[in-house]
Amino acid sequence: MCGNCFTSEIYEFHTYFDFEEFDKILGQKIEQNYLVSIWDSTNQYSYNDLVKSNVPYADNIYKCNACNETWALSTPENARRGYFLPVDEASDLETELAKRDKKTSRGCIAIIIVIVIILIAAIVN
Repeated sequence: MCGNCFTSEIYEFHTYFDFEEFDKILGQKIEQNYLVSIWDSTNQYSYNDLVKSNVPYADNIYKCNACNETWALSTPENARRGYFLPVDEASDLETELAKRDKKTSRGCIAIIIVIVIILIAAIVN
């Protein structure tokens, strides 16, 4: 991280307005050639797919021309609030979010099973 790219991480965009403000700053840094897009979801540049596979929700990956930090951008959509993080941190965050999603889905399945059992018990009686 450096002054040419960004000096702090964004773990989530709290509102879409926050993302739009960030996107303006990001656009300026790209125009000034501080950051270069090395992968995006619509026009895949020659970038290591292994790195991209570690951040599956990233829409763009940028590299700072000054410090060589590689950044992953995930735009906010629905429940996922997006992020702008160095690729390693983005990978860790996505791993954590995947674990959380699994726990949530297990809880939903358990609730559905309980409801089905209650319905069956009500029908049998």
